[in-house]
Amino acid sequence: MEINLYNEKERTDFINKAATDLHIAQDEFLSHVMHSDFLVVVIRGHLYVEHELNNLIKKTVKHASSYNERIIFSQKMQLAHALGCIDEEIHRVIDALNNVRNRYAHNIKYNLTEQHATDFINVFKQAPGLKAMFDKRFPNKQVGSWEERFRYAITHLWLYLKETDALFHYQKAVEDLGLRARIIAAYNAENKETDSNTDKDN
Repeated sequence: MEINLYNEKERTDFINKAATDLHIAQDEFLSHVMHSDFLVVVIRGHLYVEHELNNLIKKTVKHASSYNERIIFSQKMQLAHALGCIDEEIHRVIDALNNVRNRYAHNIKYNLTEQHATDFINVFKQAPGLKAMFDKRFPNKQVGSWEERFRYAITHLWLYLKETDALFHYQKAVEDLGLRARIIAAYNAENKETDSNTDKDN
């Protein structure tokens, strides 16, 4: 969707729609992440994260239609990182979630343990922006169970990617606006110089 940032209504409509879409998606995501079975929590959370990686990659590459979403997850992480869609800290958090997901994928009897959940949370807290949110919600080890902390970390990893996607869309529109403004300024300056030379000739 193209956004005309010169148009105040289009700017407002875009921001309102983005907020509404985020709330709807968040309600849907929470219905999965609050499930009592952590198999559902991990697999669904992983799928939501993968969806956001696909969105970010397609909005970054020059020919989105040529992007193959069927590449394996680790390749998507590497590509998103290489393209600058995610930084190194977020890349490590996603990789840590993928490790938990793989434990379920390769062991039919696997159940999430406190240690494996804590390993993921510790990586999550190494990302500065995510750590600030986590420490505000859980100021000390006595606040919240490890299950609650794990659900919170997965939710906010996904929210971070979701918000990055929305901001990327808006930033692209801002960059397009800046490019148009520079072209118009250059055009006006050239015309002004032409007019000035014409006046001198007369």
